[in-house]
Amino acid sequence: MEDNKEKIGLIIPACSDLNRGDQALVLETKEVMEKALNIKNIYMMCNNEVSQCERFGLKPFANILKHPSRATKHTSNLTYNKMLKIKWGIVASFDFIVSMLLLNKVTRKITKCFLDKKTNEAIQLYEKADAIFIKGRRIYA
Repeated sequence: MEDNKEKIGLIIPACSDLNRGDQALVLETKEVMEKALNIKNIYMMCNNEVSQCERFGLKPFANILKHPSRATKHTSNLTYNKMLKIKWGIVASFDFIVSMLLLNKVTRKITKCFLDKKTNEAIQLYEKADAIFIKGRRIYA
């Protein structure tokens, strides 16, 4: 790592609704990144709670792998019938293929051409990150 480049840290609160416990974990994680690793440029994966991310002084970034329900026209999924599960399975299968292509450096460059801007920005953050924290566990990038 170069000292003159601005370090980037990512916080990924998997399955979070940012309740008080999640908020405390996120703020503690942010403090560890700032104090222990001297990271000031901290991003957090946010889906719907973007304003909360920004209120905590975090920059939001999009999730790369999205829920398969995004491809169906249903606004509410109160019943999970067989047809809905089949549709979600098909979408998830395509997502799996795209994910596999993103894991390889060569195919990643080609695959990124077909992804939306927010997803490409998220991938770029993962590539540049100096530290990634997931629910209290640190993984060095």
